[in-house]
Parts: sequence; structure tokens; C-alpha cells
Amino acid sequence: MLKYRLFFGTLMTVFFTAVVIFDGWMDGSLTASVADDRAV
Repeated sequence: MLKYRLFFGTLMTVFFTAVVIFDGWMDGSLTASVADDRAV
């Protein structure tokens, strides 16, 4: 029982970390470019 809880807990942690990183990549906050910060 404990091994299944550890296994699925690890999978959930990896999944939610991947979702957070993917969301940051999609909205551009992870790869913010200096050229994007210019005043228009």
C-alpha cells in the first residue's frame, strides 16, 4: 500500500510540476526576452 502511495504521489508531483512549467512556457514568463521589455 505504501509503495503505491509513494509511486502515485511522485507521479502527481511530476505532473503538476510539468503543468506549471508548461504554463509558464506558454505564456512567455519563463522565456522573457529583454527586447520585449522596451517602452513603445
